[in-house]
Amino acid sequence: MLRDGIDYALLSAVLITHTHTDHYAVWDLMTRLPHYANLPDAAPLTVVGNEKCGELLALELNKKHEPDGGGRIAFLRVQPHEPIRLGDHTVTAVRANHKPSEEAFNYVVERDGKKLLYAHDTGEFLPETVGFLSGMALDFVSMDCTSGLHDTGDHHMGLPNCRRMRDLLVQTGAARPDAVFALSHVSHNSHVSHARLKEAADGFTVAHDGMEIQI
Repeated sequence: MLRDGIDYALLSAVLITHTHTDHYAVWDLMTRLPHYANLPDAAPLTVVGNEKCGELLALELNKKHEPDGGGRIAFLRVQPHEPIRLGDHTVTAVRANHKPSEEAFNYVVERDGKKLLYAHDTGEFLPETVGFLSGMALDFVSMDCTSGLHDTGDHHMGLPNCRRMRDLLVQTGAARPDAVFALSHVSHNSHVSHARLKEAADGFTVAHDGMEIQI
């Protein structure tokens, strides 16, 4: 936030993929409540996610005696393949191959004719997800590369999996042939440096904190 000059008071929505704590630290959202933040002009924050996400948010809000979010936080339960409108963006959830105990999501985000797929956390894409994305002509895909150079497949991906999924998206028309494919969510468990991954990841952009891409 400090490095990139991001004003979180202006944030109007956040997309939650699943409830693992490295992706959904519910308590952090409580700092937006009126008795924590003196932000009279803060935009109401819409938290978008699955059923479990809503349950955990409601539990935390009740602990803080703000069951309605104090006018600062609201929850929107999203359903797979059903687009929702968030400001200038159209957002559609697709099922991810991750956390089988709940309905984990990835998201397609559209604005001004451009389409982005946020695809992590996930292993290799589920058949129903590939079918839904077919013909969509995505301009940008951010891919899970938690496992670095390793071939893993389920729950997370490595570079070999990302290559297969890139080829599949292009073959089915889900992504444009000239689409930008970025590798992100690269874990320390992969035992690969950013420089080494860049060397190996032909045709991919390897993400870094604060990176901006124009599509």
